[in-house]
Amino acid sequence: MAIDEALPRAARLSDPELQSICARIAPALGRGTRLSEALAPYRSRLPDIVLPVLEVGEVAGTLDGAARRLERAFSYSAEQERRFRHSAFSPWSAILALSLYLAAYSVSESASAAIMTFLSCMFALTGYYVCGRLLCRLLFRWQALRLLVDEIKLVVPQVGVVVRNLAMARWGHSFVTLWASGVAVSYALEVSARSALNAYYERGLRRAARQTREGMSLRDSLAGIQFLPAHLLEMLATCEIAGSFGGSLDGFLTILEEDAFTRASQQFMGAVAAIQILVIVVAVVLGGATGLFGVAFSGIAFVLAGAIGALFAIVWFVCLIADRLTAS
Repeated sequence: MAIDEALPRAARLSDPELQSICARIAPALGRGTRLSEALAPYRSRLPDIVLPVLEVGEVAGTLDGAARRLERAFSYSAEQERRFRHSAFSPWSAILALSLYLAAYSVSESASAAIMTFLSCMFALTGYYVCGRLLCRLLFRWQALRLLVDEIKLVVPQVGVVVRNLAMARWGHSFVTLWASGVAVSYALEVSARSALNAYYERGLRRAARQTREGMSLRDSLAGIQFLPAHLLEMLATCEIAGSFGGSLDGFLTILEEDAFTRASQQFMGAVAAIQILVIVVAVVLGGATGLFGVAFSGIAFVLAGAIGALFAIVWFVCLIADRLTAS
C-alpha cells in the first residue's frame, strides 16, 4: 500500500489532531514528498525524536524499521507513565479521599448533608486542582523559574533520587532510539535533551552535544553535569568502548526506572501512614478532651478541627506539586 494511503488509515486509531495532520500531508506524500519533509511544518506538535529517526530511515531505506522503533519507544514510555501514575501517585485519589473524610463529619446530621458536603468538596478541590495546574503551566514558561525549580527537585532528600532516575531514564531511552536509528551521537544528544523533562539536565545535555562535536567522548562530556544517577557515567563509558548503546544501556535504564518506582511507592505510602496516625491521635485527643470538659471545650475542638483541615489542605497542595514535578 502506498504511504499516502497507509498513513491516513493508520491514523484512524489516533487522536483527532494527528488524524488531521495525516490527512493534510497525504496529497504531498502522493506527489513524492518525503515523510519527514511533509511533517516538518508540524514539528512543534510531534515528539522531538520523530523527525530525526524518520529522516535517517528514509536516507538508509529503512523507513519501516524506523517507524517500528518509534512505536516501541512510545509504547514503552506510555506504559511506564501509566504504571508510575496509577501505582505510586494519583491526585484524583487524594481529592476523593479528602472529600470522603470531610463528608464523614456530616453523616451525623443527615445523609443528604453528607452527600452535599462530599459533592461540594469534590467540585471545589477539582477546581483548585485544575486552576493550580494551569497556573503552574503558565509560570513554568518562564525559563529561569523552571531551571531553578528543576534544579531544586534534584537535590531534595529522597525525592531527588526519584526525579534523577526518572529524568535520565526518559532521556536515555530517547537517546538509544535515536542512536539505534543511525542518528549521530551529538545530534542524538541534542534532540533527546528535552525528553528528560528537566531544564537543568536539558541545559547540560545540550552543552554535552556541543562538546561531542568537538571530539570529546560522551562520558567525558556528561561528566560536567551534577546530580546524575550513580554509575550512569561508568555505563556510558562501557558502552562507548563496546561501540554499542543498545541492550546494556537499556537494561541499566530499566533498573533506574524500577528503583524510582519502588522509592516513590514507599515514600507515598509512608506519607499516607503518617497522616493516618496523626489523624487518629488528634481524634483521640479531641474525643477525650471533649468528654472531660464538655461544651466548654468546643471552641478548642473547632480550632483543632480547623488545624486538621489545614493539614489536609497542605497534603493536597503537596500532592499537586508532586503531580506537577512528575508530569510529562
